[in-house]
Amino acid sequence: MQDHSSHVGVDWKLLKHAFLFCLTFSSENARVHEDALRSYSPQLAWTLKCGFNLGLAGFATGGLVAGRARSHQFLAENAHKLPSTERGWFLYHRHKQLEAMRAGLTWRGGFGAGLRFAGLGVVFTCTEALIEHTVFGGRETWAAAVGAGVGSGLVFAAGARLPRAYARYAILFGAGAGLGIGLLEDVAAVFTGVSVKNPVRVREGSLDLWVPGWDWEKGVEGVGVFRRQS
Repeated sequence: MQDHSSHVGVDWKLLKHAFLFCLTFSSENARVHEDALRSYSPQLAWTLKCGFNLGLAGFATGGLVAGRARSHQFLAENAHKLPSTERGWFLYHRHKQLEAMRAGLTWRGGFGAGLRFAGLGVVFTCTEALIEHTVFGGRETWAAAVGAGVGSGLVFAAGARLPRAYARYAILFGAGAGLGIGLLEDVAAVFTGVSVKNPVRVREGSLDLWVPGWDWEKGVEGVGVFRRQS
């Protein structure tokens, strides 16, 4: 008798495409992007991609910093009992390297930093999307990225429990980073004609270089001019 019951399985091909989509910002295989965007919303795909790549960057930098700090600590702890033989020095350096690797692969090292970086990436992309839809009516602009950078700086300052003097610098750094990211997104859209965050969304004919009270209009032969909003 034929079994008509449905079985829930894992779509490994889809997971592979999603993984490759997160790894590459511009993949040569267009089907990777198409399958990911077909299975997830463009905003979710962009959030996963930024969070994944920032998590990798945080893991690498956090592991490097924690490993180097543990290496220096190991040197200080054993400065009074340095080895005197060749075999002793071999074991000494091997033990120091193992201690540095172990420190880099802890939650206080690479894993913790990767998680924090990924969290900030998710906060930035979600805040940027929220500002675009609530303030600018779905229009992509650098101003939304600046607001997202300020929000990410506030979250970082609150999570790190920074005093007001240092929290101000965190917010300013977030705003500057958001401005740079937003301008890069807009300039990339000019050259590609599509949104960086949503490759199926056409941004043709406008740089979306938003200035309060003004609009950017692309004129003849790609020459842009600012027009005051009516």
